[in-house]
Amino acid sequence: MTARAPIDVSALLERGRIGTTLVVVIFLCLLLMFLDGYDAIGIAFAAPWIARQWHIAPGSFGPAFALGPVGMLIGGIVSGYLGDRFGRKPAIIAATLCFGLPILATPFSRDLDDLAAIRFVSGLGIGGLFPLVLVLAQEFMPRRWRSTGAALANAGYTLGIMFCGVVAAAAVPRLGWPLLFWIGGGAAILLCPVLVLLLPESIRFLVIRGRDPARIGRIARRLDPSLRIDADDRFILAAEPAGLSGLRALRQLFAGRLGVMTPLLWLCYVASSATVFFLSLWGPILSEALGISPSAAALAMSAVSLGGLMASLVLARCIDRFGAIAIAVMPLIAAPLILGLGMVRMSDHVYVVAMLVVGCFAVGGHAGLHAIAGIFYPSACRATGTGWALSVSRLGTIGGPLVGGALMNAHLPLARIFAIAALPSVVFAAAALGLGMQHLRLLREEAAPGATAVAELAGAVGDILST
Repeated sequence: MTARAPIDVSALLERGRIGTTLVVVIFLCLLLMFLDGYDAIGIAFAAPWIARQWHIAPGSFGPAFALGPVGMLIGGIVSGYLGDRFGRKPAIIAATLCFGLPILATPFSRDLDDLAAIRFVSGLGIGGLFPLVLVLAQEFMPRRWRSTGAALANAGYTLGIMFCGVVAAAAVPRLGWPLLFWIGGGAAILLCPVLVLLLPESIRFLVIRGRDPARIGRIARRLDPSLRIDADDRFILAAEPAGLSGLRALRQLFAGRLGVMTPLLWLCYVASSATVFFLSLWGPILSEALGISPSAAALAMSAVSLGGLMASLVLARCIDRFGAIAIAVMPLIAAPLILGLGMVRMSDHVYVVAMLVVGCFAVGGHAGLHAIAGIFYPSACRATGTGWALSVSRLGTIGGPLVGGALMNAHLPLARIFAIAALPSVVFAAAALGLGMQHLRLLREEAAPGATAVAELAGAVGDILST
């Protein structure tokens, strides 16, 4: 009897249609990111209330704001390794528990030292979960929808931030700031059993690691019920390198053209994170300093997230069609908008609308990076690449809050503070342009199926630059 040809999982995913399995994966990814965003930003909305209750200066939260991103930096690197070594699913569940438990313990903090320690530990899980969810969402999507899949998952993060702002504005004044953490921590812990039962492992990971063919076959049939699979069938990933781990996976991030693209991606992330987290963590306090009411300040931060959500979904489709260069326009527009926040006096309602527009370009551009973080890398090191990119971004996440605290304590004019906050967007724009050009060249070399528009754009841009 003639042996059947091996089943190419890449081809299976490329021709796949949206079915129950894909819907479940994207929904759970969105839900995970919702909790990740909610719990990452909760401290920013709670800080003004904690400061009043503990009788401390708002600028004292700088270390507590910064230690969370330090944990995120470490968590992203560790989770990338664990995800590529042991699987996306177990690493996701471990990361969810890692932030759910300390978030639930936050109301028991007695001082800023306790708060900073809890933020560090929860940051390990929050930073670890983010890249794993993005990778899982992308690995179940065909190439033509990968950026959109990551954007849909990332939409949960933005919705989580928005919901946290709504809770802070509507419920915290009556029920107290601990409510923010009871909700976030409790929901994360309750979600873990659901993940054990319903979340499938990445089929790409299982194939690249040579795991149990029967398990791979079950997931393959869920993706394509018409597929006939025999007990002795083999599964492959065409044009994908064998599984990598440790230093080999890290070296792969700098192989060939990735030697230029990876550093540019990291620079984009650091610059964008510095701006976004400066605005996110210090936004409520700065808003009140501008004369905005506390409830309007909380709604304004939710508006920032809403603007980023709307823009990110549109930007993701542009990236799928034209490549990473589509991101470059976002920080170019964000920089003058941020500058204007400290220069123009606004009423509460106008300020909320202004923050919505700022969010479209500042947060939308940042979300665009999440959509491209994993598309450059092969499956064997995708979690490592995404984890490292997001971990390096924490340098900006750490620097933004620390600089914000220093500027607040220096009592600089608000116009100057917002001017400084706009500077990283200029760096982001320059790095995104360079990254976009490299991506266009890479796609033209690969001549990827379904990337005709990208290839045409790459040729047109190349012709312009050569004249």
